[in-house]
Amino acid sequence: MVRIAFDNFLQGFARWAKPRLEKLGVEVVEVPRIYLSYDHLLAEWCKRNHVDVLVTFDKRDFSKYENAIILPNWFSTPRGCGKPKYEKLYTLLLKKLREKGLTPEREGLRL
Repeated sequence: MVRIAFDNFLQGFARWAKPRLEKLGVEVVEVPRIYLSYDHLLAEWCKRNHVDVLVTFDKRDFSKYENAIILPNWFSTPRGCGKPKYEKLYTLLLKKLREKGLTPEREGLRL
């Protein structure tokens, strides 16, 4: 089972995506709030608790980590730039999990 944690700014998305990811065999790990404030503490906590993937918006601090998935904070829209919808973030997350080979294949389930 793949264990996944979300950064502070993605907690709402994590609550929305948790039941969907659990159906795919991905365990969403809740990070204690004290570790969400500082990126280096969050990365260390994930290592100590055997979290496979950390999902974040922060390119600056997590681009050097191999097990981090960085989602875009803004999308281009016909009106300019806009905040991403959860469905779009979820699709990107699944694509990146699949690229890393972390999406479990189940009989009858295809992503």
